Amino acid sequence: MSRLSEHLGERYLMMLTVGLCVGSLTAMAAAVGFFLYWKGQISLLGGAGILLLGPLIGLGLAALVLRVSAAAGHGLVRAMTGAGNIKRSPTYSYEQSLAARGKYAEAAEAYRLRVADRPNDLDARLALASLCRDHLDDPAAAERIYLEVRELGPSSRQEFAVGNALIDLYHATGQAGRELTELARFAGRFGDTEAGARARAALQRIKTEKG
Repeated sequence: MSRLSEHLGERYLMMLTVGLCVGSLTAMAAAVGFFLYWKGQISLLGGAGILLLGPLIGLGLAALVLRVSAAAGHGLVRAMTGAGNIKRSPTYSYEQSLAARGKYAEAAEAYRLRVADRPNDLDARLALASLCRDHLDDPAAAERIYLEVRELGPSSRQEFAVGNALIDLYHATGQAGRELTELARFAGRFGDTEAGARARAALQRIKTEKG
C-alpha cells in the first residue's frame, strides 16, 4: 500500500505541475494574443498562433521543472544515505567474529593482514592493539601499536582512545613514570572533557602521594 500511495502521489504531483505550467502559459498566451489583436497589431490567425504556443511552452517548462526536481531529489538522497564519493567506515565483521569465538590469535593475524594491506587503517591497528593487550598477554606489542597510531595522524577520537589505552596499560604494568607522562599529555589535550578532568585529578593525586 505504501508504494502504491507513493506512486499515486508522484503521479498527482506530475499532473499538477503539468497542469499549472500549461494552464498558466496558455492563459498568458491568450491574454497576449487578444491584447495584440485588439490593438490591431496582429491578425486573428496570428492571435491563434500565439494561443497555440502557450500550451507548448507550458509543456516544455513542466518537463524542465520535473527534470530539475528529480535531479535535486536524487542528489539529496545520495547525500543523506552516504552514496557517491563519501567513504564508508570500514567494518571488521570477520575479525570480530574470530575474537567473539575466542580465536584471539587468528583475529590478531587477520588484523595484521588488514593493516599490511591498508597501513592507514588506524581503527584496525587500535583493534589489534586491544587484542594484544587484553587477550594475547603482549603489552609491549600493544604499546608499540598505540604509539604507531599516534605517529600516523589519528583523528581526535582515535587520539583519545590511544591516550586512554596507554594510561591503562602503563598503570597495569607498573610503569609509573610513563603513566604520569600520559596523564599529563591527556589532561593537556583533552582538558575540557570529563576524562581530561579525571586525568588531571589522577595526576595530582599521584604527585601528592609521591610527596
